[in-house]
Amino acid sequence: MSFIGNPNCKRELQRELANLGSYDEFDLLNHPEGLLLELEQGILIRQVQQKIAATMTAPPGGKGAVMQLNMGEGKSSVIVPLVALALADGSRVVRVVVAKPQSKQMMHTLITKLGGLINRRVLYFPFSRSIRLSPDQVGSV
Repeated sequence: MSFIGNPNCKRELQRELANLGSYDEFDLLNHPEGLLLELEQGILIRQVQQKIAATMTAPPGGKGAVMQLNMGEGKSSVIVPLVALALADGSRVVRVVVAKPQSKQMMHTLITKLGGLINRRVLYFPFSRSIRLSPDQVGSV
């Protein structure tokens, strides 16, 4: 496939070239881990990805938010790690719930993206809704 004759490739290249990054100086002072994520992974977080992650970490009005995201926009590789990074600040545990087919890939993604310079612990805890626990068993966990 030739790049020159393909308008989709040309649009995608223009979109990437227009990406100057999502952090301004104020964001970097408050969230230096985002810059570490970019440096360690060799990526440049898009502004739309940063805005989605910010909305997910601090929903408008302090209430929950439901968002529909398109395929190929970096949900698993950028947005979920950004949200986990922002929320796992040492004072709380963050739980990422994914379907079984994606669980091992998501675990690997989070470990590789958050485990290096960022130094966040990622634990894998598979759980099935079919498991029936007694109150005593729940209390012992």
